[in-house]
Amino acid sequence: MKIVFECIVCGSKDLTYKSGWFESFITSTVFASHKTNTYNICQYTNSCRCNACGTVFSQLRLEDDDLHSLYDDYMGKSYSTIRALCENNYADVLEKTVREQESPVRKTTVMDFIGNYLEDVNSIIDFGGDRGQHIPDINAKKYVYEIDKNKKLVDGVQHFKNGMPKADFAMCCNVLEHVAYPREIINHMKFMCNDDALCFIEVPNDLFTLADIHPVSFHEHQVFYTIESIKKLIDVIEIKTMLLDYLGTGEVTPVIYAVGRL
Repeated sequence: MKIVFECIVCGSKDLTYKSGWFESFITSTVFASHKTNTYNICQYTNSCRCNACGTVFSQLRLEDDDLHSLYDDYMGKSYSTIRALCENNYADVLEKTVREQESPVRKTTVMDFIGNYLEDVNSIIDFGGDRGQHIPDINAKKYVYEIDKNKKLVDGVQHFKNGMPKADFAMCCNVLEHVAYPREIINHMKFMCNDDALCFIEVPNDLFTLADIHPVSFHEHQVFYTIESIKKLIDVIEIKTMLLDYLGTGEVTPVIYAVGRL
């Protein structure tokens, strides 16, 4: 874990601070795993809102080791048992999450946004792409980059391994809201892609859903983005923006989509 004093998206030190906390599920997984006497203290954090780009994030950043602890057996039996003990409505949350992830409407919504850019794509990598279920149904080689190399993938998708040919098109969907340092994630993804590869980024539009520009509680999402902060993020890491917009349907949680070239 690390405490930061500048925006994790744009680097600005012009931040507004509010007292905040991590929800009980995070406390019960990440902080309890450290087995220290700080269990009751570490559930608290500051909620920082960047006045330059609007990003809201926890000042106490959960880094790789913490995230491994959090996402071990993600949505599996152990994970679900602990989370259900912390959250009475978890069964409903899980059902909604699975329904949205598997929804053909979601895939259609993505294709409507990016389909015009995929004509010359021969290979796709979904960075943090779970089982590969979000990869568009086009004639291309399909890869997933995941921490868990034993995860069973959908038909036609392979785990990306070092030494494989670089991709023409990179996806990063519903990942950047979970990670400590989003710029590092995108830069890592760039190394797996050809020069001038296409890039598609998707993050939930949580601030719209919450109707609050400065929330103070953090669950799995330790970053809340605005369309301005996504634009700043892709500018900082030198992605050439082609398309950026809010989207959402009755079956798909409101999101922010961006397409660019690496």
